[in-house]
Amino acid sequence: MTWKRFTRREVCPVCNGERHDCRQNLETNLIHCRSLEANPLDYVYRGQDSIGFSMWAYKPDADQWASDRREEWLEEQQRKRALKEQQDKEKLKKLLPIPERDKVIRDILEQLTLSDAHRQRLKARGLTDLQIEFAGYRSVSQWQKLTNPVNNRLSGVNIRGDKLNNFTNGILIPIANEDGLYTALRVNNLEAATNGHGKYVWVSSAKRGIKVNLPNGELPITVYFPDFGDKGDAFGDKEDKEDKEDRGFHAQKSPPLSPHSPIPSKNARLALSNLQNRSL
Repeated sequence: MTWKRFTRREVCPVCNGERHDCRQNLETNLIHCRSLEANPLDYVYRGQDSIGFSMWAYKPDADQWASDRREEWLEEQQRKRALKEQQDKEKLKKLLPIPERDKVIRDILEQLTLSDAHRQRLKARGLTDLQIEFAGYRSVSQWQKLTNPVNNRLSGVNIRGDKLNNFTNGILIPIANEDGLYTALRVNNLEAATNGHGKYVWVSSAKRGIKVNLPNGELPITVYFPDFGDKGDAFGDKEDKEDKEDRGFHAQKSPPLSPHSPIPSKNARLALSNLQNRSL
């Protein structure tokens, strides 16, 4: 059989690029797609292949619209979706609680330092030594070794607990919540232009089932409150801006917030609502 594989540039027309393993059989013209959410208007469901891909035929090319088989497929997808949701809930229950994450991350930070080069880089961006120390930035090398092993249930720690799963050098950023507890780790990838990875990457153990998500399923975001002014009216969203957050804090005198921060004012509640409507 001859196959055409869809890419990020030419996405699968069935799932519209949700999956990246879709392909088309050029002999039958059937599109093989594993998406559980796909429900394309212009394609007819034709069953599953031997390895679990749903097969779709383009309606104008289809000989017959088998509605009964489509209903059967929809019911099967509902069962699969329900099973996946239950599995996801079970995985979330196994995630390390936030107080324990904070302890493990602090144990990690105590074993690391910030290089002079990285400190100067941060200061060149407008941060002071006090802000740098307060944020807990550290320098890390690829697959950073730890002198003292830590709890491997923290996402980002290898199974032996003696290394971090950071696949690039950079500046380690501990993510603090509104209670000042560390919840996760990210790396400011200073070699993004050459290594092909993003500028900010999670230090994660997702491949062995331990994601960086919070126990409620959300992704962590960094939160700082000032020690002056009204916390109800002045705030800033510092999502995905960890290495700049203290500079923004200093310049704007506005604390970052999370969807769980106590915000009494009307303006703050409106902004929080806008934040919650965005994808974390």
